[in-house]
Amino acid sequence: MLVFAPQTANAGALHTDGSLESLQMARVFGAFQTEKMSISFERRSDTRMYFDQQSVNIDEEFGHCVGAFFLINPGTAKPIEERSKSAPWGALTYNDERLLPHLEKVLDHALGVVHAKSKAVENELKKHAYIQILNLAYIRDALNAGCALGMWRELVKSKKDTDDVPHLPRGKERLRFVVFGWGDSYKPDLDEPRIVRVLEECVGSDTQLFFPSNAAIKGDEEIRQETACVDGLREQLRRHRKPAPAYPCGARNAGKRFLDQYCKSMGPLIGEALCETS
Repeated sequence: MLVFAPQTANAGALHTDGSLESLQMARVFGAFQTEKMSISFERRSDTRMYFDQQSVNIDEEFGHCVGAFFLINPGTAKPIEERSKSAPWGALTYNDERLLPHLEKVLDHALGVVHAKSKAVENELKKHAYIQILNLAYIRDALNAGCALGMWRELVKSKKDTDDVPHLPRGKERLRFVVFGWGDSYKPDLDEPRIVRVLEECVGSDTQLFFPSNAAIKGDEEIRQETACVDGLREQLRRHRKPAPAYPCGARNAGKRFLDQYCKSMGPLIGEALCETS
């Protein structure tokens, strides 16, 4: 969501000449491109949600990834300004989208847990940490998720495109958590090899994997949680395929109650994961 800094306490940046420069701030960034093949489609990748507002002028080298949500395909969020093919990454606006504002609330809930345990960790996260939104497909605003998935699977299979992988220092820090929320869209025979390859690049022996079902979010069962087994990711995904990991916004007709339940269920678990491996 785009925020204009003059409306906040930190209205701008004080320059050495004493002038005050207004800054635009944003929390969600991504790379946006229009691809032209047999048909034209919009691709959104490297979608990041920072734990706090950042200047819209940051580039993709800013910050470090500490976690991920593994979902289905991008929604309607778009750049705040037109992006060039040579510089596709930048701040996004998403006032008409349901998912991203909801995930902001989930992260804020997690930060509340972190704040109670360690203000130093909270400050470090808010300074430059972010979570990345991974997807089964990266085609934005397709007619439906099934169409996006079918198109993307063909693109990857024909090696015309590749899945996102979080930017992590090679051989160093791994993600602290991954929340799965792709519902019934994940198909092992079509998706398993490439999704396992993505996870192998970004999880480690301390990474917490969460597979919250709809029933668990509603409080009818426990949320399934496991520490990642890098050599056994294939088996972990198969074991937790059913019941399907809930999409964060729930089914199509899910209301505010489900969103609140999701925040209250997942926020504390994410907060604990952020603290345990800090």
